[in-house]
Amino acid sequence: KNMARPGRLLVWHPFTPAWRSQPVELVGDYDGYYWQKAYDMTIALGKVPIVTDDVPCFAADQIFEIYCLVCAWLVEKRVATVAQVNAIADKYIGGSGAFNVLNITAGNKIIGFCADMMRAQYGEYWTVPPLLLQQGSQPWDLSGDTSCDEATERTIRDQLMAAIVGRAIWLVDNNVISATDLDWLCKNALGFKFGPVTRFNE
Repeated sequence: KNMARPGRLLVWHPFTPAWRSQPVELVGDYDGYYWQKAYDMTIALGKVPIVTDDVPCFAADQIFEIYCLVCAWLVEKRVATVAQVNAIADKYIGGSGAFNVLNITAGNKIIGFCADMMRAQYGEYWTVPPLLLQQGSQPWDLSGDTSCDEATERTIRDQLMAAIVGRAIWLVDNNVISATDLDWLCKNALGFKFGPVTRFNE
């Protein structure tokens, strides 16, 4: 806010692995010269620019954040084990399961940081489970039996679907991102098996 020329400030947010992942969230002065240059450069690099409004954690990370938080709360509340939650998350949501992604990214240190921003902006729903903070960058143990009874599986599925689809609709309703772009982003940046807006419409 104190920049002499704020129109020159842009966010170019790629996804892991950045060298091959196509989506890039592009945030900035959408009518500005530099934004158009960044948009054109993104396409020239073989990436797909996704226009996103300047909100905490942008669009994809809000979805990924709530995915991880709900998975951790399900374990914290002893609904199921880490291995069970991860397996069911991968079965219904995709992306190899939230805990596996956290293992790949060494705990994904932005989780706590983003959740704090989200909680300050949007309320206590975004509180980080103590278990997630305790785990830090240590790998989650995904070994053990992944099977569980039908009722538990349904609870995990429904909690995750409600959180992800609910946040997706909020993002679209608040003009953070278009419905089409968000569906494509979730599938191509987060590895989801479905577009959350499409799922809501179904």
